[in-house]
Amino acid sequence: MKLLRSFFSSIPILLLGFGLLLTNSSVYAAFEQVDTSPVEVSVLNDSQDFTRLQISVDGFTLTEVELETGDYNLVTVGMEETISREGWPDLPFIARSILIPPQSDVRIDINNVESHIEYGLNPVICPREVGEEFIHVGETEAFQDHDGFWPPSPVELGSPAIIRGYRLINIRYYPVQYNRSTGEMRYNDNIDFSLVYEGVGENIVTAAEPPRSSIYFYRALEQIVENPPQRPDRDDLHSASYLYIMPETENVVNSMQPLIEWQRRKGHRVAVSTVRNGADSGTIRNVIRDHYAANDPVELVALVGDATGAINLNAASQFGDYGYTRLDGNDPLPDVAIGRISCTSINELDRVVNKLVSYESNPYMETTDWYKQGAVVAGHVANGIGTVMVAKYVRRELLKLGYNDVEHWYHNEDGEIGGQQPFITNNFRRGVSVFHYRAYSSMNGLNVGVLYNLPNTRGRWPAVLAISCNTGNFVAQDSHSEAFFKSRGGGIGCISTATGGTNVRFNNLMAGGVWSGIYKDKLYTLGWGMNSGKYQLWRAYQGFDGAYQNFMDWNNLMGDPGTVIWTDIPTIIDVDHQGEFQIGNNSFSVDVFKEEDEEAVGEALVCLYKADDEFQISKYTDPNGTVNFYINPDELSEGELMITVSKHNHKPYLEEIEVVNPENFIGISEWDIDDDAEGASDGDDDGRANPCETVEILTTFTNFGNEN
Repeated sequence: MKLLRSFFSSIPILLLGFGLLLTNSSVYAAFEQVDTSPVEVSVLNDSQDFTRLQISVDGFTLTEVELETGDYNLVTVGMEETISREGWPDLPFIARSILIPPQSDVRIDINNVESHIEYGLNPVICPREVGEEFIHVGETEAFQDHDGFWPPSPVELGSPAIIRGYRLINIRYYPVQYNRSTGEMRYNDNIDFSLVYEGVGENIVTAAEPPRSSIYFYRALEQIVENPPQRPDRDDLHSASYLYIMPETENVVNSMQPLIEWQRRKGHRVAVSTVRNGADSGTIRNVIRDHYAANDPVELVALVGDATGAINLNAASQFGDYGYTRLDGNDPLPDVAIGRISCTSINELDRVVNKLVSYESNPYMETTDWYKQGAVVAGHVANGIGTVMVAKYVRRELLKLGYNDVEHWYHNEDGEIGGQQPFITNNFRRGVSVFHYRAYSSMNGLNVGVLYNLPNTRGRWPAVLAISCNTGNFVAQDSHSEAFFKSRGGGIGCISTATGGTNVRFNNLMAGGVWSGIYKDKLYTLGWGMNSGKYQLWRAYQGFDGAYQNFMDWNNLMGDPGTVIWTDIPTIIDVDHQGEFQIGNNSFSVDVFKEEDEEAVGEALVCLYKADDEFQISKYTDPNGTVNFYINPDELSEGELMITVSKHNHKPYLEEIEVVNPENFIGISEWDIDDDAEGASDGDDDGRANPCETVEILTTFTNFGNEN
């Protein structure tokens, strides 16, 4: 164990509730230092009976902090959060989640704890949070009267939750405990404990198998739990089950067709449900539940329309659509990714549909600097260091991912951002692919007209996150998030907060979780990125501070939840395939390679789609960039067959293949394997060609041509 006293060698990025937010400027410089996690979590054994875990902490950071209420010591562990309980020591904790059996009860057995004691330390006392500001109130009477170490146990257990058929539970490990009476600070360097499964617990899974899900869900789950399941081996893992819900009014369905067909062309399985204009939340919730209970459970849900006005669908609550996402179990975890394609007129709908389709299918390539540029804002002094720390975290991670230029506005360096905020307009004019904004209410009072007139009108639309009070209250008014999304310029989507009752701690954890999910965890989609932030809130606070659930409800996405974000300059690909397909042929081969150097492109998703035949088939290319399709000749008619090749950060290849009915084409229409041990065959009569069997292949040849 290392105790680091050399003033800030590490800062917890998402730590947000302690007093030095307002008083200790040295924190800012300290944050620039590169840090690695001192926490190691090992799964020693994982079975249906128990999961044995070991958590080791290789280094604590001790910092002297001067506040108006006295001199204190801040103890941190890498980038882990702190307890942030008003009037109690703000000590670090390590939150992790574990997959558990579908129905078992769970208890903790502590096998061993290695710890040591230090004396003479005075831990920082968490201040009171009032909105997004902090007031130092000192110790509570409850803490002064507490007997023994606090927290009382080194490890605690939350309650089971279910996410798309997987049951999990969160654990909280306290690497530091403090005894006020004796002045002892106990450092728990290592703990070995087991989660024991027995009997029947609460919030159980009743389905035999988890719902079919895309790779984006599995990537999210892999980042939540320490013992993730094996990904399914499917040729369409990048394809998701989509649901668009829209009102039966004006020409909404017609205006949505380009986006619906684009999603199908990419390989998604898309359902459309129309309801009456102004449909209530119960109706919408039932539609989503029905599609979640179907054979192909919905994963991405987009609501078309505003919550009021000429084109509208009611929100799940006065704050937004989060309530529609809770489908599995009696817990707060979202089981689908949801977004709102906000519009109040057909003209607005046509505009945003054009943005969404062109952003993915035909990305702006006249200049490409914007793909590697971003901007971050921490604009309100009273938010304290927390917003600056998160902004610096986002900027640093983008630069580490290869971004060339991420401009910044930090309130401690640049002052309060206000007025018309030309920093925003200037960055959208130069071009950015990601925009992070943290400040005070309504983007520090920014007029939404500024956002409706942002100058990037030709396709350079960034992913936007603007989490702070009253930036996303689309239910009651025209919100800043809607302005970003509906503007001819603006963003391709915006995640923001609906109410004025927020606070820094949860806002920053949500913001960091969104960007970490999209960029580091490779979720890439706005909907699953938003869910990632909500999962981080649950993992840190479920069972310990119920206020986090408000922030799951208050944060919403204006945009399509399945929009895939560009995180690099798109690679141009070439594709070789036949230009004509004759009915009766049953094979189709595709080769994919980079235009620049003809290097093969593996793991590209190739989708063949013909709308009038309801024909859709998707497969991945192999390491040689090749994919071979088997096509049932009876499934195609004459016309155009669309071929789409897509891969993240590769410009999609779009082409049409003519399906023709030749004059003469003799092909195999049916075939069966006969291994019934009669006639010439010798087998077990299971219809399969097993080793050492002699089989008869019964084949039907058909003339698929149009002449005898």
